[in-house]
Amino acid sequence: MSKNWIESMVSPFEDGSVGFVSSLTPLINKRSNIFNNLFMMDSIAQDIFSGYSIGKDLILSCNARSIAYRKSYFLEMKGYHQIKDIISGDDDLVLHKIVHYIGCRVKFISNKKSMVFSESPNTLKEFINQRSRYASKGFHYYKLQFISKEMKIILPFLFLVNLICCFLIMKFCKTGSPIYLIALLFKIIPDYFMINPIYLKNNLKWDWLSFIILSTIHPIYIVIFAIIGPLYRYEWK
Repeated sequence: MSKNWIESMVSPFEDGSVGFVSSLTPLINKRSNIFNNLFMMDSIAQDIFSGYSIGKDLILSCNARSIAYRKSYFLEMKGYHQIKDIISGDDDLVLHKIVHYIGCRVKFISNKKSMVFSESPNTLKEFINQRSRYASKGFHYYKLQFISKEMKIILPFLFLVNLICCFLIMKFCKTGSPIYLIALLFKIIPDYFMINPIYLKNNLKWDWLSFIILSTIHPIYIVIFAIIGPLYRYEWK
């Protein structure tokens, strides 16, 4: 984190209605420029999707690398009670608990001062382990009463969208017909206008190659990990 991280994360709490704060958490890879760009863009895209949703009062997720919440609210909703046996979820499940039981507002910060960088997985096994851990709690969302109805509806919708994208990519590879690429643009164009402004705002270098690669592989690995995540026996890092 930067030297101004604490200040940037604490300042939103001056608004008494705010009880939880999260920010951007880019992954970086020091060994390869292309993987560094891919991991950074992928992690920023996930954070921004959650951030935009928070801005519309739709609570989806956050990343424990950079979160803050009022201690009194954490104690009031009994901390990790109900989720202490779930290995993954000490961030977004706490977020959902606080919002459900306290009813406070959530604030997402997208400036560079609040960013927390973390090293990306260095091997395929580490990547599979990390993403499986992220996806492992999927079924738990439907067992916990404090998870919002909106969250329970949007997860299958997101899976369906990515599944359709996988189908379009495979059809294009098989037939070469541009009609399938045109259909993909309905997802790719909004993704660009969602991610690129954050890069511009924070003076991050935009990489078109990474965006194109990510637009292709992201739906595929989302579908794969959504299926194997709850079943894969991952290890905590």
